[in-house]
Amino acid sequence: SRYHPCPDRLYCPGGGADPQPCPPGSYTSFTVKNLAEDAECTECEKKYNQTTRVWQSQYCDQGKMMGPCEAGYVCFKGVGPSPRPGLNISDNEQFGVIGIQYGGLCPSGHYCPEGTIEPVPCEPGTGRFQPGASKREDCIKCP
Repeated sequence: SRYHPCPDRLYCPGGGADPQPCPPGSYTSFTVKNLAEDAECTECEKKYNQTTRVWQSQYCDQGKMMGPCEAGYVCFKGVGPSPRPGLNISDNEQFGVIGIQYGGLCPSGHYCPEGTIEPVPCEPGTGRFQPGASKREDCIKCP
């Protein structure tokens, strides 16, 4: 049988003919070739932003780094704000609010600058009743 290299940005379990994309939240560089299993995919990168005081993450989909999570959204585990089918919003508690397992609108009572992986609570004396806040100024003074 003739050898067929695994296509870029995919992995080929068992060296087989059924290439798969890296799992959500991971990617492969165009320089990395012939992955045999999903564990060889690279986890999306994150860093601490000193200015906004939040952890920021790129989000990854279909084996590619797509960019930072949009402001007003939160991206957990490197998965983007519009998860693919099967990556549903969770009912689990996270950060003291109804959490999101993979990605979605920033929860009420918080704001989410670009790249957010951990929603930032509104400051004491302020609040936000609707989800999707992108900056501190979106939290308004309590009456």
